Amino acid sequence: MKKIAIQFVVTLVFLTGSAAFSNTNKSITIKEKYSGRSQIYTEVGNHVGHWQTGVLISTETASIYRDSEGYINYFAAGKMTVQFDESVTEAKALSMIQNMGSKIIKKQRTKGYYTISIPAHLTLFEAVEAYNNIPVVRFSEPSELIVENGPDSLVAVNQSTDITDKQWHLNNSGQNGPPGADIKAHKAWEVTRGSKDVVIAIIDSGVDLNHPDLINKLLPQPADADWNFENDSDKLPYESYDDHGTSAAGLAAAETGNKIGGDGVCPECLIMPIKINMLTGENQNRADAINYVVDYQLNHPHIRIVINLSWRMSSGDFQAVRAAVDRAAANNIPVIAASGNLAGAIDYPAKYASVIAIGASSPCDELKSWISCDGEDYWGSNFGPEQFIVAPGVFMGTTTVLGGYTLSFNGTSAAAPVVAGGVGLILSLNKNLTLENIREVLKATSDDAVGKVPDLIGHDEKMGWGRLNLERAVNFVKTYFPMAL
Repeated sequence: MKKIAIQFVVTLVFLTGSAAFSNTNKSITIKEKYSGRSQIYTEVGNHVGHWQTGVLISTETASIYRDSEGYINYFAAGKMTVQFDESVTEAKALSMIQNMGSKIIKKQRTKGYYTISIPAHLTLFEAVEAYNNIPVVRFSEPSELIVENGPDSLVAVNQSTDITDKQWHLNNSGQNGPPGADIKAHKAWEVTRGSKDVVIAIIDSGVDLNHPDLINKLLPQPADADWNFENDSDKLPYESYDDHGTSAAGLAAAETGNKIGGDGVCPECLIMPIKINMLTGENQNRADAINYVVDYQLNHPHIRIVINLSWRMSSGDFQAVRAAVDRAAANNIPVIAASGNLAGAIDYPAKYASVIAIGASSPCDELKSWISCDGEDYWGSNFGPEQFIVAPGVFMGTTTVLGGYTLSFNGTSAAAPVVAGGVGLILSLNKNLTLENIREVLKATSDDAVGKVPDLIGHDEKMGWGRLNLERAVNFVKTYFPMAL
């Protein structure tokens, strides 16, 4: 959960009668080429600089628009993006960009994907439309800035402390809420503890690579591989400003049985730490990171990868991220994403149909809300028709930076890696399962109608298909999807 507010300055433009946008709520309709849907953008103002707790951390400027879904979009000044079809050579792409009057600002790490300048004779939306009219362009869209909250505020515990008895989400004997309100991990481990051929990709703020509960669980990074998508100066995905990625990684697959710290849901699964810019960057780096993991899976068919996305896009839909998660799904890579923490509609990317959206439950087996039994009245899990299942997301014991631990990692950011680790256990029993098989297992075995009304029988918008139950899940796989001999 994010608790430190971002401050920013909004400058409204008052140029009545000029070609510049004004405070008249001027709107424009754009048809997205990839999704095919129409989006209405209404101008709000200009965003100048980016502050965090009183410190200027970015000088990027942007135009602010509200889209059809109510999201506030921060479009970086002078920039846009374009994604070409895979059949287009780099030379051909560069030639088309030059002929359109644009310059390359950054060649993204996804093949055929570029951040470019807006042609001088066109406005942003005119340029987007012009590029989208090129047949070999998959899509073009503005370059969206991330305007997010600051680092997590976690209460650290002693580095050598064994917190396994506090991890109620794994086995709740009544230490937090009623006994049995948990994911039945200990029972599931009697069937499988995972496999080193199953990898949980934590696409997040990086990971403490030297943490004693994680150091032996990391997928080896090839010497020439760059797993840092935040910047180009360091290839290692070290956690640099937050505990977020480290905490998510620990919940999914921290080392188990070593008498220190806590246990991960999938004790034998490996972790692939991929670092993105979570606070001030542009959404392109998130799309690049997802596509990189998909490429890694395609180049390493002997393993199975589960992608965890414990974050939202503050600006709503972004076609490049949509295309990336769709590509993952098309290659049977499960993408687990946090539904969000505003007690409202589910956020992107969890909202995408190709993603498995995860809400958070309380220790009382109810959807986490402002009035749930845990007493944390400042956040609630998002919900909606996209909610697939829920998992514990309150008072979560896990790893933090500098080799530490916490008992207070909260939010759907915590619930998602719990499910990602659970999917790791499922795949460890049968690495040939398809994405639809995985969905079927989660749907059939989650504990349904355990929470308060309106946790209804069958799917509902609050709890989805129910709260994750790994004991039932692994036994379901053994019975209905046994690994072929």
